[in-house]
Amino acid sequence: MCIQTARCHIGIGQLPLRVLASILLLSLLSAVGSAAEQFLTLPFRDSAGVEITEGWVYDEPGPFWCEEFGDRCHKGVDYARPNGEAFEILAAADGIAVASRSPGGYGYFIFVRHEFASDGLHYFTLSAHVERGSWVTPFRALAGVKADIEAGDFSAWMPVLRGQKLATAGQTGIGVGVHLHFEVDRGGYALNKTDPYDIEDTLASGRYPADCGSRYVWTECPPIHASTEPRVRYLRQNAPGEVGKDIWTTSVFCYCDGGGGPGGGLDNEALVVGGWGDLYWALLQFDLRGLPSVAAEAYVELQMYQTRSGVVTPITLRRAIEDWDWRLAGSGSDLERLWWADRPDTEFIRDLPQPVVGERYRIDITDLYNAWKAGTYENYGIVLNPPDGSNRWAEFYSSGHSEPQLRPRLVVIPVAQ
Repeated sequence: MCIQTARCHIGIGQLPLRVLASILLLSLLSAVGSAAEQFLTLPFRDSAGVEITEGWVYDEPGPFWCEEFGDRCHKGVDYARPNGEAFEILAAADGIAVASRSPGGYGYFIFVRHEFASDGLHYFTLSAHVERGSWVTPFRALAGVKADIEAGDFSAWMPVLRGQKLATAGQTGIGVGVHLHFEVDRGGYALNKTDPYDIEDTLASGRYPADCGSRYVWTECPPIHASTEPRVRYLRQNAPGEVGKDIWTTSVFCYCDGGGGPGGGLDNEALVVGGWGDLYWALLQFDLRGLPSVAAEAYVELQMYQTRSGVVTPITLRRAIEDWDWRLAGSGSDLERLWWADRPDTEFIRDLPQPVVGERYRIDITDLYNAWKAGTYENYGIVLNPPDGSNRWAEFYSSGHSEPQLRPRLVVIPVAQ
């Protein structure tokens, strides 16, 4: 979002010499100080040829009043291509994201909540002026976004990974030309705006942009393009009503009305692996359409939340070699669960380490993913089972969980082109 100075109305090649020198200085400065939170990388690819056209400014005329400095200011960083062309906006860190629209200067924007916090307040990053309809996240009215943050309910938002495309730079809202206005907030929408360079500490130097202060939030400050190029990653999650699916089943008790057998399970918010004289299996299948044909790395992540006995089970990874869908057919009394008799045949892949309660459990499936995409195997998903039923357990959240960031996810990193 440009403040109304001469710099916002001229091309990059026409910028005053002092500004061009400042932009050059930005790429040469080395990190100064340290911070508890250094987690952001550049919100675009180095190859995009994007430059800073306006930084965090306190001491020049503009439309935004900063009471804490007694002057007008620009509380963000503006990026643009010298030729004025659009570019992809990327997530600067992992988080959960939503698109919205401001009736004022932001226009259409993407808001990302990150797990990093300071003084109990979570960091948010905001990317403004994005091209209408270019976002890959859900869209929420601004009132809904504010209500979500106040309630702490982000079920309507979408998990994103660092380096994942969010949208395309545009010129919606108030501003001049195609550009990205990037800012960092703490605690919510347009609250506690934080300078990612922390130049308040060095404002007296009179230099623009100033050296970084002690609480900058970039992985390097100022961020150096060559060292902050994000890896392209694709994220795929299952959700209720989508093609992918997951469920758990058990060999004895059916968990159905009236109890008894012959084995079943539940389609709920959990994926259970373990057993105590019986066996509990978890099955997952992701829709691979639209994902890269060859992966340098592919893995499934599950959030483990408890073990029933206090002892965590080791897990075996298998691939399903036939189709399974409890919603279409089954041998039991209903189509609400995967009956044990209907579980698919499987092929052993390898033994996995024990998961840890409260942590994400990563399962590397690179070879299996590439075999699926090459057509070597049909994608019937994976099966997680225990080595025995000796009262050892691992319970993970399923795709039925209300919070998207806790659901199982498939992450794919393509082979570099």
